[in-house]
Amino acid sequence: VDFWHNIWCGQVSLATELGVYNPPHFLIREFYTSHGWNVSRLKQWVPSLIVQHITQVQFYLDQDDF
Repeated sequence: VDFWHNIWCGQVSLATELGVYNPPHFLIREFYTSHGWNVSRLKQWVPSLIVQHITQVQFYLDQDDF
């Protein structure tokens, strides 16, 4: 699943929410490990308020779409 094009909060993608045009391609798995969210990496790319919303989302690593 593409990190920037996922809808984390509200009704639009993260890229749209933050006004990021032509965002770099990242998969969610690049920010989420078997230990949970990599908060320091998230904070390199998105504001802290959005990081708080994102880190409330849990994933199951055995799912294909992850």
